[in-house]
Amino acid sequence: MRPSAVLSVALWGLSALADAMALSPRAPASKLVPPSEDPFYVPPGGLASQKPGAILKTRPAPDALASINAALPLDVDGVYQIMYRTTDSVGRPAAAVTTLIVPFNANTSRLLSYQTAYDQADNNCAPSYTLQVGANMTSAEIVVIAAALNQGWYVNTPDYEGLNASFTAGVISGQATLDSVRAALQTTSLSGLSSSAQYAMWGYSGGSIASEWAAELQQSYAPDLDFIGVAIGGLTPNISSVLLTISGTFAAGLAPRGIVGLSTAYSNLSTYLNQHLIPSKAATFYSVRNCSSAHDFSNEDIFSYFDNGEGILHDAVPLSVINAAGIEGVHGVPRMPLYVYKAVHDEISPIADTDALVSKLCGLGSHIEYVRDTVGAHGTFGVTGAGGALAFLVERFAGLPAATACSTTDVALTGIDPATVALTGSIIAAALRQLLGLPAGQLFPFLPVAGN
Repeated sequence: MRPSAVLSVALWGLSALADAMALSPRAPASKLVPPSEDPFYVPPGGLASQKPGAILKTRPAPDALASINAALPLDVDGVYQIMYRTTDSVGRPAAAVTTLIVPFNANTSRLLSYQTAYDQADNNCAPSYTLQVGANMTSAEIVVIAAALNQGWYVNTPDYEGLNASFTAGVISGQATLDSVRAALQTTSLSGLSSSAQYAMWGYSGGSIASEWAAELQQSYAPDLDFIGVAIGGLTPNISSVLLTISGTFAAGLAPRGIVGLSTAYSNLSTYLNQHLIPSKAATFYSVRNCSSAHDFSNEDIFSYFDNGEGILHDAVPLSVINAAGIEGVHGVPRMPLYVYKAVHDEISPIADTDALVSKLCGLGSHIEYVRDTVGAHGTFGVTGAGGALAFLVERFAGLPAATACSTTDVALTGIDPATVALTGSIIAAALRQLLGLPAGQLFPFLPVAGN
């Protein structure tokens, strides 16, 4: 069997594992206090007097990080939780929490901000909580995080939806991500990370919302930051398009979580929902406020919950909110190198939306390496496309020059380049190391060679 075929089989096996384990329950473990009951998540007064990114409080994570091995936690050198000041969707001072993970043999000059796809309208399912053993949840993205840790990079993973769990609200997601990086760079005395470290971002699916918005908003909101690169996959550039696409499908449950998440950021949308949800269905719709007991909306017509059906996409109030927080490509032009990857047959967000976004941003001067997978779908390409994203980031941290022009490449697994194969192998290795309980850190870093 050819090496590419072996790699394909391994990737599809790992993809199946990811589908089975994404935020799935674990065996009972130690009792961990959820954010809704944890005083750490209560911000101090005087937020307005603090600058965005200012650290408000810190602590070591209360519990170890979960791994894909239910019997063994992820072995790292340190895990810290940081509450920091950010700005909400309408410009008010707010607070958010991020998790900073320190690998063994850490390179103190490298920081990756990895935005997970937690996709919830309940802060009790934020990554600062769910990544821990005692939350009794397993996120398949811990494999990707571990692969980054094995490069020696510090990994920052913010609760970018904010304390109100504003899922799909682009503005706060982007701003909270940017401010989490500002905060992480101030932790030298706590974590050892250099305040002058280089930094990059990565996010897939729901994590791409925060990452893409952060890239767009960086120049206007955080001009002091200078990212060496951003990898974004499984993009959802148009929330209206996503809602129309997923209603009536296996992914329909994303819709109420996204709509309720937006309503926590925009009070006028909250009022609108209360006016137009069918009374007998409202409690079911709002069940997404509790991520542990939410209704399963699979294959349901989401618009049937409203007295005006698809009017929720076109009435003045929701349309204004969608335009403000649900459309990418209109709030700024990313100036850092971008790696964008998307499955042609993505069943969450049509490929045409991402094609249009890439074309628009390239026309405005962004430098984008765009990779379209002709084989997989939304879930599978989150795994099989991760190697290419990691290769892009490794090259940026190694100082290799990024492309200065946009490019679009259609690929299948058998056509991926050697650097991508090597980094995909490192992701598979990260999974195997977790299963064996081996430490996460820079043991055998991949060193890219120009031209290879």
